Amino acid sequence: MIHTEIDFFNKVFSEVINTYFAEFEGVLPFGERYHKAKYSLECFSNGVLSYDKMIKQVAKACKCRNIDIHNICDKFVKSYGTYKPRFNKLN
Repeated sequence: MIHTEIDFFNKVFSEVINTYFAEFEGVLPFGERYHKAKYSLECFSNGVLSYDKMIKQVAKACKCRNIDIHNICDKFVKSYGTYKPRFNKLN
């Protein structure tokens, strides 16, 4: 089981938004990719998605590599328990 910091969703989401969606600042409505990234993070925070699936979906929405999103999330994860994050060099 992965243990995250308190307020994991807001911390990760704000960093993802500032990094990958800065062009939307002050513009409403936000694009479809923005909403997909937000929804995936919400689902993970609520226990609906696994860490792997959340990373893949957010990376796809942000048009970046899985490892990039993992590096952002890693700042706010206290422990991974028995889970070992592994990514291809291409992802």
